[in-house]
Amino acid sequence: PIEDIEKSADLHWNNMLQSMRIWLSYTTSHRLIEALNELYAYLKQSHKDNGLLDKGYHRFSHSLEVADLAFVTAIKKGYPYEAVLEMFVAGLLHDYDPRKPYQAPKVINTIHHLRNDSRILEIVNNAGIDMERIILLIRGTDFPMKEEQSGAIESGIKMIEKQNPGIAQRLREEVKFLGLIDKAATYIHLNITPQESELRVRELAQEIGIEAKVMLVGTPKFFKDFLEKDVDELIALLGEAYEMQWHMIRQHFVDTANYIKEQAERNATSSPIRESPINVNGPVTASLFNPNNT
Repeated sequence: PIEDIEKSADLHWNNMLQSMRIWLSYTTSHRLIEALNELYAYLKQSHKDNGLLDKGYHRFSHSLEVADLAFVTAIKKGYPYEAVLEMFVAGLLHDYDPRKPYQAPKVINTIHHLRNDSRILEIVNNAGIDMERIILLIRGTDFPMKEEQSGAIESGIKMIEKQNPGIAQRLREEVKFLGLIDKAATYIHLNITPQESELRVRELAQEIGIEAKVMLVGTPKFFKDFLEKDVDELIALLGEAYEMQWHMIRQHFVDTANYIKEQAERNATSSPIRESPINVNGPVTASLFNPNNT
């Protein structure tokens, strides 16, 4: 029921805010927490109005999970106050793109909405946050990364560097981490079971427009090509519980992919009309790199 989904989101949010209250100094916490609660309520209602609270890979809980992991990562890295807050808010807003269910959000749309939504701009300003810094971080979640986004990121960093000498290296790291967290959250966040992770991937297939079994068979290759190289650095930072979660969920997808392939082979050999084997590299890779899907 949608009420249960909403209650679950509220519980997750309250737990996140409790961690933030512990991190914040008492003198600054009240005003900021009030602004963040307003932002959360506004985003939740937007997702609810568009049927996105519980549908699709990019459902509302995904944004909460990315924000949660971005906050923890920034704290573990020892980032200053402003950077921690920017990472958190960028995670919360990175998929803000009001749309129909099972349509994937696009970074270019998100940037447009964030620059033109007066209510979000008001809340972010009240929290003392620079929206252009948030947009800079969100550009890093573009996947696959387009050349124009890479150029915009570098231009933005150079402009900030002029006012804040020595900040460029940290900004590039923040952009990198938020992009990695966005790709990895469904497979490392501690709130997600292997079964929930699989459900999200099935719904990602629906967003992209390919068969769920093809997406599931291709997921281990996605891990190998786009996650395994960098995710170890992230989970080493986050802690052992996240490492265990990653290995458990990754193994679930490996086992699921092998089962689907074995069943396809068995059906092909027992059928008088031999079926074509599942193509792991074609549809999944082509869909992920279709610019219309990002």
